[in-house]
Amino acid sequence: MRNVSRVFIGRQPILDIKKQTYAYELLYRAGLQNIFPGIPDTQATIRLLENSFCNFGLDRITGGRRAFINFSRSFLLSDLTFLAPKMVVIEILEDVAVDEELVETVSILKKKGYRIALDDFVFTHQLEPLIPLADFIKVDWLDTSGDEREAVSRDFASSDTRLIAEKIETADQFNQARDLGYDYFQGFFFARPKVLKAREVKPSRRTRLRIMAAVNHPDVDMEQIHALLVKDPALSVKILRLVNSAAIGISERISSIRQAVTLLGERKLKQWLTIIFLSSISRGVPDVLFDTAVIRAGFSEKMAQETGHPEFGPAAFMSGLLSMVEAIFNTTAENVLKGLPLGQEIIDAVIFRKGPIYPLIALAQACERADLGFINRFSSITGVSQESIGNHWLEAIRWATDSTQGLSEI
Repeated sequence: MRNVSRVFIGRQPILDIKKQTYAYELLYRAGLQNIFPGIPDTQATIRLLENSFCNFGLDRITGGRRAFINFSRSFLLSDLTFLAPKMVVIEILEDVAVDEELVETVSILKKKGYRIALDDFVFTHQLEPLIPLADFIKVDWLDTSGDEREAVSRDFASSDTRLIAEKIETADQFNQARDLGYDYFQGFFFARPKVLKAREVKPSRRTRLRIMAAVNHPDVDMEQIHALLVKDPALSVKILRLVNSAAIGISERISSIRQAVTLLGERKLKQWLTIIFLSSISRGVPDVLFDTAVIRAGFSEKMAQETGHPEFGPAAFMSGLLSMVEAIFNTTAENVLKGLPLGQEIIDAVIFRKGPIYPLIALAQACERADLGFINRFSSITGVSQESIGNHWLEAIRWATDSTQGLSEI
């Protein structure tokens, strides 16, 4: 079966003091080898979310227990409210840059009922603003000294924050952690991460392009999206598995795509479809082509806002993403986009190189080749300073690098 492949997830239990399973940490795995494949954090998060919710089903993995999931900075700063708070613990990695924007975002998530875990905790002044927001502090038993572990236990003894001792590999280490007052335990002493596998039926790139075009259309037609989904068994299975997961927070059993689309709503459906889209659309495509498309997408959306036309933001994003279709699909843009439910402004920009959005794509191309003459003319016509253009370009590169680097390997 050419369109069937296997997907994998690592699952390691987190135990309480009675050695009963309290939760699971979910880990991205690329195969049965129980190792992290060394891909960027955001890419791992995208793959893990699709595999957990859409390919396996979270309930099947966790048995109704909480799932600890690592989130990269870019995911933390996006809207995570498509995940039900009662099922997911947001785990913040130790190398995530902590600044005012991140702290504000985590505060909002906390108020919405999400539980927060700080991974590989070692006290630093940079982490200080996050500490009052943490429900769990995870301490790496192999990478800390006895004094450091004891200090953490002492500092949080009178708080509601729960301590998790991770990388516990011997009975002595478990006893030490228990005696110091740690609440939960994780490590090879109890169980190595178990790699689960499932079959994934892959929809075609063209189907996913059609659906992404539909959800990004200025006048979203949920009936049209429903019609596209029911024609694609693979995506239908993913969406039904997703919506029937307890992590989505819907109590009734959903058996039809129409129900799923209605209950998820436009915003959540778009978020999940975007995750599925990003995790696979670039399969087999050289990194540089897909990275360029994503940079153009983010940059064009920002420049639509900067030039006073935020209403063009979604269309500008899609236009930037689709501006590389000829190189990615090795055919004309007209052949790839023919029949897709795209707004006329996207068609004009990508196929005919005209219309209100095309100058934004042309500006992105000028930034790629450092065409200062074009950038200067654009600045003069629009009143947007060259400094702002440069800043948005660098921001788009950072965002694309953090969010999608290496997605072609998915």
